[in-house]
Amino acid sequence: MGRNEQNLREELIVLLRSLKGDAASNLDDETPLFANGLVDSLVLLQLSLWIEENIGECVNPAEYDLAQEWRTIAGIVSFIDRLRANRFSNG
Repeated sequence: MGRNEQNLREELIVLLRSLKGDAASNLDDETPLFANGLVDSLVLLQLSLWIEENIGECVNPAEYDLAQEWRTIAGIVSFIDRLRANRFSNG
């Protein structure tokens, strides 16, 4: 995992812990976020905003299979990396 990915991972864990408290205390890259009840509508909104902030553009959640792509911390970081790569290759 590169330095930037590590920063994203750490920021994401801080965000989830701030939103879910003790329920998010033992997160790792492969913790199933939806299956463990760590993603509700508020968290989904906050994740969307955080991701948009990190890629610099709006994300339409209806365009993606969020239950799959945002299933884990590693999945969210990978999602951001992919959108950034697409943005730079198209832009």
